[in-house]
Amino acid sequence: MKPLFTKQEYEQASDKDTLLLECENCNSRFNKKKVDVRNIFNPNKRDTGDCCSHKCVSEYKIKKS
Repeated sequence: MKPLFTKQEYEQASDKDTLLLECENCNSRFNKKKVDVRNIFNPNKRDTGDCCSHKCVSEYKIKKS
């Protein structure tokens, strides 16, 4: 996950607000809700937030292997 938001923007955002991220695979910009960004750091959640779509997740896994 490449965050394109500042710490201040994160702190001021409500859980339903979206934050800008950059895809690790295709470098496109995409939005995720703050609650989803926060859940990325929860070890019980599967979403790593690295990619913008399921297609990019598949390609990214192949690249990492």
